[in-house]
Amino acid sequence: MNRRERVALQKRLNDIINGINNDKDSDGMNRCFGVGGNTWTWLNFNGNLINDAVTGVIISLSFAFIVILLTTQNIIVTVISVFCIASIIIQMMSMIQIMGWQFGTIESICVIVLVGIAFDYVSHFAHLYMISPFENKKERVDYAYQHMGQTILGGALTSNLTGVFMMIC
Repeated sequence: MNRRERVALQKRLNDIINGINNDKDSDGMNRCFGVGGNTWTWLNFNGNLINDAVTGVIISLSFAFIVILLTTQNIIVTVISVFCIASIIIQMMSMIQIMGWQFGTIESICVIVLVGIAFDYVSHFAHLYMISPFENKKERVDYAYQHMGQTILGGALTSNLTGVFMMIC
């Protein structure tokens, strides 16, 4: 049974229970309540994880927008930077779906942590782009790559290496 079917079944059962409990003729002992095992608990927990992850991403992107705007003092670079961070998050969420993983506790934590990692890389790159001594956009990008490229690559490699050990767990 997939998630949609479980949600539909849970809604039907809740409607039946509420119908019995809202019956004017029933009193006291004729009340009804539902008891479920791990499936129902996981269903509610999983829904909360997804909602909390989305809320966390929205809040994090809002703070990222403010911080990058304050550090770069350029709205265009800020919008592009936040778009890059959002794109990274969307790509990771898509990979979770493509690989057929259940969105659980670890995935929820990974999404929030990924916002921080993506923010770190993108904000440093945006800052270097803005402080570049060059006027030409291509030269500014080259400057940022030359000064930050190795650091970003090193951080990405260590993050991926850490992820390998996390997958073993």
